[in-house]
Amino acid sequence: MQQSHFEAKMDNVADAGTKYGNNIPSDLVGIVLPTDNYYTEMDGVKTKGYEIEASGEILDGWNIQTGYTHAKSKQNGVKVNTTIPEDQYKLFTTYNLPVLDKKLTIGGGVNWQSAFYNGNVTGVNYIAYKQDQFALVSLMAKYQINRDLSVALNVDNITNEKYRLNTWANTYGDPTSYTGSLTYKF
Repeated sequence: MQQSHFEAKMDNVADAGTKYGNNIPSDLVGIVLPTDNYYTEMDGVKTKGYEIEASGEILDGWNIQTGYTHAKSKQNGVKVNTTIPEDQYKLFTTYNLPVLDKKLTIGGGVNWQSAFYNGNVTGVNYIAYKQDQFALVSLMAKYQINRDLSVALNVDNITNEKYRLNTWANTYGDPTSYTGSLTYKF
């Protein structure tokens, strides 16, 4: 198990904004304007947080990796960098099944993060510049054919969660995806 606490004071930190700030013209309210974005410089930003991670074999053939991170940035007591989630949690587990000479491993995991938003936008446009909390679930299976050769299947985002990678360009994350692999170790 690992645990850490961090605290940093930074200058010249980028902060996302829009050219309209909170004074969005009435004919543009509710419209996402990805080309009207910019970053401003901030000094005296304080970021505090902590991280906890644990991993290991909890039973014969059953492994787990988990971690939690919390970080909050403020400038003069006001939250900044709200386009980054404050909380993130990950959990992944694998189990080497006792059948087939322990050659079959199955696993699954979840990555969760808290909501994030553009702190410079209020009112109706706030919704257009916000990503609610979400969790991505994945599964895997691997069969060890022999000492050097294995075959695996991974399924990511099995719930087909729709989520944004950022709050500016409406760039969405990957839908459900399947990856098969054949690995040979030389």
